[in-house]
Amino acid sequence: MYMLRRDYEMAVPFYAEIYQRQKNGTLAPYIHWKTAWLTYRLGKMRGCAAALYRAVGDVIPDSPEVSAALYWLGRMAEDDGNKPLARAYYQKLTENYRYFYHANLAHARMANLGEEAVDLPMLKKLPGLAAPPRDWDLPADNIRAQKAQLLANAALYEFAVTEMQAASAGSPPWEAKSSG
Repeated sequence: MYMLRRDYEMAVPFYAEIYQRQKNGTLAPYIHWKTAWLTYRLGKMRGCAAALYRAVGDVIPDSPEVSAALYWLGRMAEDDGNKPLARAYYQKLTENYRYFYHANLAHARMANLGEEAVDLPMLKKLPGLAAPPRDWDLPADNIRAQKAQLLANAALYEFAVTEMQAASAGSPPWEAKSSG
C-alpha cells in the first residue's frame, strides 16, 4: 500500500519487518534489497550503504540482487570520492555478473576510476552465478536451438529454457512443435 502511494518512509519499516520475520524465506533477498533501495531513495546514504554491505556479505551473497547491491555500493563510494573502493565493487560485479544489467553500467564507470582497487575480504567470498552446462548436443541447422543457445550465452536462461520447452513431447528438445 505504501509503495503504491510512494510513501517510502512508511514502506521501509514494513519491508524490514517482513525480512526480520522471514529471513530464510524465498523472497528474503529481494525484501532485503528493497529495504536498502528505499533507504537510498530516501537519501539515507549511510543506512543504505550499511544495509547493502550487510546484504552482499551475509544476507544475499548468492542472489541475483547482489549485482545491484554491488553497483550501488560502488556508486556511493564514488560519491564519497573513494575511487579504489568503487573500483573494487565494480570489478567484482563485472567479473561475477558480467551478463547482468548493472555489470554493464559498472564497466562503463570503471574507465574513470584508475587502476587501483582496495582488497575487500567480503568480495572474495561471493560466489559467481553458475551458468547452465554447455554440453548440449544441438543440431546446427535448427533455428530454435540456435536461438536458445544465443539466449543462454546472454545469461537469459529463462528465455532459453522456454525456447527449448516449446519442443513437442517425445521429440528431441531442440525440435519445434509443428503447427499442423
